[in-house]
Amino acid sequence: GEYMITPDGHSSSPVYCDMTTQGGGWTVFQRRADGTTDFHRGWNQYKTGFGNLSDEFWLGNDLIHLLTKQPSTLHVEIEDWNGVKKIADFGRFQVEGETTGFRLTVSDFSKASTAGNSLAVHNRMKFTTHDRDNDMLRGHNCASLLSGGWWFTDCHFSNLNGEYVGDIVNEKGVVWYQFEQSFKSFRLTQMMTRPIV
Repeated sequence: GEYMITPDGHSSSPVYCDMTTQGGGWTVFQRRADGTTDFHRGWNQYKTGFGNLSDEFWLGNDLIHLLTKQPSTLHVEIEDWNGVKKIADFGRFQVEGETTGFRLTVSDFSKASTAGNSLAVHNRMKFTTHDRDNDMLRGHNCASLLSGGWWFTDCHFSNLNGEYVGDIVNEKGVVWYQFEQSFKSFRLTQMMTRPIV
């Protein structure tokens, strides 16, 4: 459900919390469910967040950074158009602040994961949007070539913020390559984090 949190001790923000998965206590920071929200947005919108907490949204890189300043884990849920659900768990997850480009640190991939590790190549990458190119691809911007905002390399094995293209294989889509070694686009995704207690 929805809760108010005050991660910086000053301003409070509404968030969606998952209180059931693996014991609960998760702050959901990304959800795709029906294609009603446009995820092909610029740097400032990914910084502050967009969408609807009860449906599709990106919580905002500033808030994700604040949430992961303390040691945190990452849980990813992905479901395809046939109802096949898979998960990926990472024991370490951090998003740095804007001064370092919201750089991603993700490691300690859990062997219990079923979706495969499609974030490994994105580890230590800065965030890229169509109007802020921090990726490793020379002469081009991965977010412009593909869609959305993500920690692109040159370019990707995952992008859960891609275009909601439906039940097709399309590298511009909502993709997690290691799910079944293809760029098929997914129906439902959620990304959530919680502190290591």
